[in-house]
Amino acid sequence: MSIFASQVVELLDEAGLFHECLGPGGEHISGPGPAVAFDALSYDSRRTDETTLFFVKGLYFKPAFFEQAVAQGLRWYVAEARQDAPAHGIIVTDVKKAMSLVALAFHGHPEQQLTLIGVTGTKGKTTTAYFLKAILDRATGGRCAMASTIDTTLDGRTYTKSELTTPESLDLAAMLRAAVDFGMTHFVMEVSSQAYKTHRVHGLTFDVGVFLNLSPDHISPIEHPDMDDYFACKRQLLTNSRAVVVNRDSTGFDVIWSEVGDREGAYAFGTGADGTDLYYQTDARDDLSFQIKPGDGSMPERRRFTAPGRDDRAEAAGSEDLTPAHPATPTHPSPLASPTTLASPASPASPASPAAPASPAAPASPASPASLASPASPASPASLASPASPASPASPASPAARAAAPASPFSASHRLAELPGDYRVQLAGDFNKENALAAAIAATLAGADHTATRQGLADATVPGRMESLRQADGSWVYADYAHNRASLEALLHFVRARHSGRMIVVIGSTGNKALTRRRDFGQVLSDLADYVVLTSDDPNREDPAAIAAEIVAAMPRPVPHQIVVDREQAITVALGLTTTPDDVVVLAGKGSDHYQTIDGVHVPYEGDYAIAHRLINQ
Repeated sequence: MSIFASQVVELLDEAGLFHECLGPGGEHISGPGPAVAFDALSYDSRRTDETTLFFVKGLYFKPAFFEQAVAQGLRWYVAEARQDAPAHGIIVTDVKKAMSLVALAFHGHPEQQLTLIGVTGTKGKTTTAYFLKAILDRATGGRCAMASTIDTTLDGRTYTKSELTTPESLDLAAMLRAAVDFGMTHFVMEVSSQAYKTHRVHGLTFDVGVFLNLSPDHISPIEHPDMDDYFACKRQLLTNSRAVVVNRDSTGFDVIWSEVGDREGAYAFGTGADGTDLYYQTDARDDLSFQIKPGDGSMPERRRFTAPGRDDRAEAAGSEDLTPAHPATPTHPSPLASPTTLASPASPASPASPAAPASPAAPASPASPASLASPASPASPASLASPASPASPASPASPAARAAAPASPFSASHRLAELPGDYRVQLAGDFNKENALAAAIAATLAGADHTATRQGLADATVPGRMESLRQADGSWVYADYAHNRASLEALLHFVRARHSGRMIVVIGSTGNKALTRRRDFGQVLSDLADYVVLTSDDPNREDPAAIAAEIVAAMPRPVPHQIVVDREQAITVALGLTTTPDDVVVLAGKGSDHYQTIDGVHVPYEGDYAIAHRLINQ
């Protein structure tokens, strides 16, 4: 992969981000020479050389980092201000937006060769992403990539630990490229509020955007200053999606629906028929089963569903489809795009990509994110086996050319009418049925049929979600990733409804971010827990005992507790506190995480479930 400096400047100028070019002495120059090209992009000063375009970003960026890059041969950089070292500069008004746009162009716009599904919400993103992948794997024969809070898979089979819920834009573009080269047709990803706050997904348009729910989280001086900012960032996913799936029961639904409700391809789901296109109903006899039912038809007529078998079904089938159509023809045609599954969208022929300047010789294989990300990032295609025959990327199209490409046709799909029926999942709890319904609608909009949806939901497992064990005394142990107020409250309510004995909760809270969680946890534990063992959960640069003390101080009603900083020891203590089969231990916050973040370093950690399993069976 490579890109000319002149292409970078043209791209940024068209996007309204370019300010000026500077020579190595800081003097203004007219622009880069015609032969200047870059074989790599980086925001890590340790990963630079004379052929790298380096992006100067970050609150903690130091001049010494830039000096190190120059010492390694760096010649060109992108920044919002001149750097005091001898290198050429491309000065922009927003370096993070610039980085995202350049990264997508550098990798040949892989986003145009994939069906992109984005999921946002305070809780449930990971579970919904795994549900989506399971459904789309059934529909495509295993050609769905995924980036979640827990794991990332670019070839659909090999999983690596994720660093961020949504990767930095440079890394994300490389991941999208790798997914295309591995033959993937769909890419499911969690989209955090910080992804839009820091422009990690700037320039991406999702085929389907899912909004699950909203509750206070990530409110701190270094994240979101208030709920208005948090909510606004989350809504940007819907602004940048061709079709949207929104939870009717979410806080802020009226605001969301006032912005997207009149659009083609806007669908609402929930727990009841009122105001929804589809809703779910639980099965009182089986906690893992549920039904999907059509809503009351109060949505606009163009989105009202026709039950299978009705006389007007044929009319709907003949006129409606919601298969995303991209300006660029996918390198690997989706198995979904067949008459037996999808009706071909009636869209004009895609225009040919405009001719680009002759490219310098590109490396034989796709650039690895190892050259784009910090060395610690495990979610790298470099850790995967190389695809047998990578596709050659298309020449990057200019923003103007892409804007002129035909828009994807979105109208209500008759396949959604086939969704009502009986379903089963492997995760208990109403909140998981809500996530399953969201995934079912989104996967259908992305091309899956109801058979793949039913089978995929039944197949899906989610690491670190509602994993359970039983002790010798008959008491149950649950390990779950619940790590904010909404998810912890839902988890403890679920457990409380099913166990009549004492509920013993092991929990901590993250350091240096999401500071309001400590208050939230104190309030929830005060309401629902009988005993609390407070411990470490990614304390980073804070004292975990001090974090635990803040949680205790926030309890309106004192709850018996102890502080055990070592998390494995805390689990050991909690397991020893049960006395009857009706008691229950809840290990909250870490799920299947295999590290603790301490002083900025990922320290290996066995994982809550693995520790509990070992202790119970030793």
